[in-house]
Amino acid sequence: MAMTVTNERVLLPKPGEGDGKLYVRCINVGQGDCTLIMTPKGKTMLIDCGSSAWGTSNIKSLQKDLMEIRTAGYLDVLVLTHPDGDHYNKLQQALGTFQIERIYFSNELSAYRAYSFRKWYCYKATVTDKLYGITVDAQNLTPKTLLDDGVSTLLAIAANVRAGTPGGAYDINTRSIVVHGEFGSHRFIVAADATCATEKFILGSKGSPILQSGFVRVGHHGSVTSSSSAWVKKTNPDMAYISSAQSKVYSLPRKSVVQRWLAQLAEGDDHTLGYWDDKDAKECSIAVEDAMPADAISPEEVLQWDTTSSKKKMSESCLQGTLTVTFE
Repeated sequence: MAMTVTNERVLLPKPGEGDGKLYVRCINVGQGDCTLIMTPKGKTMLIDCGSSAWGTSNIKSLQKDLMEIRTAGYLDVLVLTHPDGDHYNKLQQALGTFQIERIYFSNELSAYRAYSFRKWYCYKATVTDKLYGITVDAQNLTPKTLLDDGVSTLLAIAANVRAGTPGGAYDINTRSIVVHGEFGSHRFIVAADATCATEKFILGSKGSPILQSGFVRVGHHGSVTSSSSAWVKKTNPDMAYISSAQSKVYSLPRKSVVQRWLAQLAEGDDHTLGYWDDKDAKECSIAVEDAMPADAISPEEVLQWDTTSSKKKMSESCLQGTLTVTFE
């Protein structure tokens, strides 16, 4: 079975039909996340859809990348990984009036406070089944099946995992839904904003499936809060994708994280990668979110953007744009 990747726009089959291949489209939304999956039998899943800074993208480009489901006006599953606005605040603009079979979410539904989302959900989205708040944590180890078309399976292998200290941005990100896909011998992971604490839970859980993957969508836009050495080595992908805008406000991805992934990835064609140079970064630091003293100088104020040439199979939304991974 083969895995191919391209940054060219790939026309997917008509939803509901499929062509025997599984597609993972990582959409360039700048500083945000949006992933469209189509299974071999034509079932569709959208994981998040939001942005806090468009970068090299815009709403028209996003709508084009969702053309197949926008034309159908139907989606089998929507996954809201966690209530950070850059993961769900563009749903109204992206989808408009829409029919959705089932929605899964982490945290509490009331935490999804973006006005555009609530307006869309109340007036333009029709959910034919219902919303499911899900938990896969230390007390609920069994992965949750989100979508199964008979030949491929999409699982939540973490959801609502709690950080050591409750509350704050790190805790919200730790509670992210992490999606694991299986199709034949192929495996892939969409990590949302999962932190090192989420990764530690998955690595230590007896309920977790085989984690070695052909493709990983890197957690938390390449932040130092995620991508522990243990996680990177265990997933050991051929290809990785980082979603971020080249924005000094967020300063993502970080050099230390990019280099950690590059050490594991397979080689392909020469291309340019970028990162913010965090020379003294501590692995799995939460300083950029919850532990920064009020009077401290933010790391984002002193980091410099840099680029490098690499043959490793990594793609960044800010430089390469939307990526489509095809498993067959």
